[in-house]
Amino acid sequence: MPANQKKKKKSTAARKKRKKGLSTSLKLTLILSAVVIFGAIGWKFLGDAIENSRMKASLSSPLFFEGIYVDDISLGGMTMDEAKEAVSQNQTTADANYSLDLIHGENTWTLDNSNFVVQFDTDKVLEEAYSIGRSGDSKADIETVRNLPEHPRHFITTMSASQGEMGNVLDEIEDELNKKVKDARIVSGASDGGLQIAEAEPGYKVDIKKLQEDINDRFARNDFDEPVYIKVDEIKPSVYKADLEGKYTTLAYFTSETTRDKTRNNNIDLALKAIDGTILAPGEEFSMNGITGERTQKKGYQAAGAIRNGVLIEELGGGVCQVSTSIFNAAAMSGLDITERHNHSWPSSYIGKGLDAMVDYPSSDLKFKNNTDGYVCIASWFDKDNRMIKVKIFGIPVLDKDVTVKFRTEVTETTPQPADEIKEDRTLPEGTVVETRAGKEGYKVNTYRQYMKGGDVVKEELLCRSSYKALSTIITVGTGAPETAETPAQGNE
Repeated sequence: MPANQKKKKKSTAARKKRKKGLSTSLKLTLILSAVVIFGAIGWKFLGDAIENSRMKASLSSPLFFEGIYVDDISLGGMTMDEAKEAVSQNQTTADANYSLDLIHGENTWTLDNSNFVVQFDTDKVLEEAYSIGRSGDSKADIETVRNLPEHPRHFITTMSASQGEMGNVLDEIEDELNKKVKDARIVSGASDGGLQIAEAEPGYKVDIKKLQEDINDRFARNDFDEPVYIKVDEIKPSVYKADLEGKYTTLAYFTSETTRDKTRNNNIDLALKAIDGTILAPGEEFSMNGITGERTQKKGYQAAGAIRNGVLIEELGGGVCQVSTSIFNAAAMSGLDITERHNHSWPSSYIGKGLDAMVDYPSSDLKFKNNTDGYVCIASWFDKDNRMIKVKIFGIPVLDKDVTVKFRTEVTETTPQPADEIKEDRTLPEGTVVETRAGKEGYKVNTYRQYMKGGDVVKEELLCRSSYKALSTIITVGTGAPETAETPAQGNE
């Protein structure tokens, strides 16, 4: 074999040998790289598993997690009691002196420690902070706790004042600043026949809700340097003097003479004063019981003669029915709509049949509605010198010009007086005979309202019906022990 062929063969073999060695080295490198990579991955998984296991264990810890702050205090690693102590020590104590001025105009009220007790919402805030990372979803909680060091959660406690004696101060403020609105109104009396009108006066009301909110806000911010200015709302009147002047005239004037009974006249005077100055808006309804309320001793009413169930008795507020009768007649003469009216058990001595109006709180009332286009004003007073009830109703006339109102009554049925009743009474001596109740005939009466013009009836309408029961005379006979005549003592002549 030629020398150059031998040399070529040898070179090819060497290349094959080197190629085989390179392949083995690459394999070893790849294997080692794979071991390193998979080792790193495995180590990471192992590390994550260990970390997750540690985080899971920490979720059951009773301590606050790192990254939780309350009032800028780190609570990480603290128990609830330790956290509460740390936060409380940092708060302004309840023993500190607080002073907050409440101002309106020239009036100042001061709240201090004697008016309230300072308190913080520490427990509520700590509970909220402690709940972070404890939702019950372990995967989400682990993620939350893991992020807390880089994204901490901050909570703030707020201070507030418990009511304590503060309510008394607020009551004083309302008593001082609140004022009832007053509409333009008839001045009590109007006895000169004119319409005397008092100016309307606005009312004022403390916005107590806003005041309490402002006070709580100051405590929440621990800010007592500036005063709290009290907001007071103005309430505008609904009726002004200009609404009443120029449009109004006397719609009706009614008088009724009373008895000489002083207690009865006292009750009449009180009821008239309660009604005097009443203003009814268009469509508004008058209620005598609503205006006078219950006639009580506290209001000054006294016991006087009154009719109940057909019997004359002494009753608190007796005599007030003569007032309701006078108001009823004046309202009906004015052309107003009568919506409720009741007659007595028997006809009254001070008014004709079918024209009385009985009231009994709260069951029986006198009501009428303002059916005019303007306000209706009532002036009522008691002329003590002449023992006279006087009622004037002012308003925009509902009747046509030159039309007046008269009443016509018609007795439609008369019931004879029943037979006398005899009643025995053991408390009266035998032989005593007393007429306890006088008997009366019964009546049914229709009352008509007539509209007159130039002496002629241009219209007539049924105003009301009355039914007065027939009453028997009640004679009470004594059945007790007879009276014994005393024997005069015998003296020495």
